Parts: sequence; C-alpha cells; structure tokens
Amino acid sequence: MQTELHWVRIGAVVSVNPARRQVRLQIAGSYTPTLEGIAWLYTKLRSGQVLKSKVEKVHAVGTNPIVTLVPGVPRDTVAQMMKAVVVVDRSDVVRSSVKYDLTELEGLKLESADGQLFGRVITTFTTPAHGMMEVQQDGGSLLLMPAIPQVIQSVDWDRGRVLVGDIEPYAVGSDEDDDAPVTGVDV
Repeated sequence: MQTELHWVRIGAVVSVNPARRQVRLQIAGSYTPTLEGIAWLYTKLRSGQVLKSKVEKVHAVGTNPIVTLVPGVPRDTVAQMMKAVVVVDRSDVVRSSVKYDLTELEGLKLESADGQLFGRVITTFTTPAHGMMEVQQDGGSLLLMPAIPQVIQSVDWDRGRVLVGDIEPYAVGSDEDDDAPVTGVDV
C-alpha cells in the first residue's frame, strides 16, 4: 500500500543546462537545509506532473544552488524543468529557525520567549537598511518593527510564530487615540 505524499513548495527552477544535466534553483531561505545531502530532486511541472530525478551533487548550497543530476537523466527532461516548482514531501522538510526570506514571516504570530503575544505579521518589506515587519495587534493597531537579529531571536515554524526579544527600543506603533497636534508649516 503506497502512502500519499503531501508536497510542500520550497522554491523554483530558474535556469537549466540540459547538456550538463544541471538546474539552478531559487530556494526560500528557511528551506536551504532541506537541500543538504538530498538524493532526489522533485520538480512539479506546469502540467502538474511531478518528476523525480536522481541528484549527483549540489553546488553552493544557499538560496540559488546548482543541482547536477546523474548521467541517465535525459536532456529533454532537464529542459522541461525550466520554471518548474521544487517540492518535497512534508515529512522531509527541514527549515532553519534563523535563516529565512522576509516574506516567509507573513502570517506568523509575533511572541516573546515567555509567551507574550504582540500580534500577527501582516506584511513585510525591505528598506535600504534592513527588512521591516508590519504587525497587527488584537485591537487593530499596527506595530512596525525591523527584522533584525536584535529583535528576532528565532522562528518556530511548527508553532507558526516569530520569537522576539525586547522590542521596546525598536517598535513603532500607530496610536489612534493620540490627540497631539500636527506640527509644521501651515500652507
């Protein structure tokens, strides 16, 4: 009896070199440990078909590794992988708690190590200095926080939360009850 696999998208094929049986991948940052020591590469084609290809070696494990497939994988098969989605079975997923892409934080709860809930990350964006998280609190007010090591301690993917240290020096909130006058030049 064969068990049904539950695929998790971890990235995409961004370029192929059929002559060398190589594919360049773009992997979401937290999933890079999943590629370390892999024996098989699973790619989901636009048609929905999942290809299982034997891996010879992975070069430069990181967010854009090059995967060389074993001799015997047809060049036409490698060519078909262009823009395919890279998937793994849910049971084979390994995620880093300290290395991730900023967008992977969206939708996660923001909590302190002692369990204090600050809200949920609703959006992320990048500034020239560092990434930022917009956090919606229970009352609807918003917090803006930098996604820097001084704020984010780790990410608990299993529990869907971002663990943070002391956010007081870094958080900027929207205070809707603030009746302070607006300063500036009248036009």
